[in-house]
Amino acid sequence: RHLDLKRSVSPDARVVVIKILYSSITDVEDLDQMLQRGFAKVLCRLLKRREDEPLPLCLAWRPLFHLMDRLLFGKARTPQTPLCRNLPYYAVLLARHARRYFDKDANEAIMNELRPCCCPQDMSLLRAQAFMCLL
Repeated sequence: RHLDLKRSVSPDARVVVIKILYSSITDVEDLDQMLQRGFAKVLCRLLKRREDEPLPLCLAWRPLFHLMDRLLFGKARTPQTPLCRNLPYYAVLLARHARRYFDKDANEAIMNELRPCCCPQDMSLLRAQAFMCLL
């Protein structure tokens, strides 16, 4: 019932569920893409809820960066492993909702990661543009 979010969830339980779902999406390499999409949808709903004070939560940005890099710019797109419909959309949406809970130094670290890609004469500019949602 809690994952359907039909009932209110206590902030402590939300923190635990967010950490578990976030680590399962970003750390497990062979997780089914349908599960990743479902977990990302639930995480977006859990992170989107606004309270007077934010949750006592700190999420790492780099695993989400690697997930988006693998989904959006991966080289292993073969017909045997079809990309789940709307999974990149929910990954970007998750990045937009999770960025409030990144470390305080995350913006500088993300910019240091993306700065080499910001050359207007190179096609890697599109890659940098896609990752700007992490800021």
